[in-house]
Amino acid sequence: MISNNQIAHRFSIKAEPSLAYLALTEEHHFTKWWSADSQVEKWIGGRLQLGSLPHHCAMVVETLRSGEVIEWKCMPQGDAKDECFGTTVRFQIARNEKGGTDVTFRHDGWKSQCACFKRWSATWARLAGKSLKAYLETGLGTPVC
Repeated sequence: MISNNQIAHRFSIKAEPSLAYLALTEEHHFTKWWSADSQVEKWIGGRLQLGSLPHHCAMVVETLRSGEVIEWKCMPQGDAKDECFGTTVRFQIARNEKGGTDVTFRHDGWKSQCACFKRWSATWARLAGKSLKAYLETGLGTPVC
């Protein structure tokens, strides 16, 4: 779903909230649903080098509340400048009434709905909305490489 200059998705997963949190913060899980070349530092100020992005960038961990919230800020790699730099990514994790987990995802701070915005929206829908969900429910994600 796209609203103004925000990318937002919400999906339900048949798994514990703690498992969703681990899949979003630990490298050995991340590589199973995003890409095998992802690198994740799971502390405030840590970097995420996410392979196979719509462009070349890194995320910096801004917030970690165990089992509840994960926030990243998009930062440039080298001299490259892109419209996503400075945007923020937030995952809100909560147990749902069916005993599973609801993940509410937002990618905020976009100045416009540029081509980069549209590529990111499609990437998040495919990887967070489908691959992460499949990984947590079946053990098999659909990472890009």
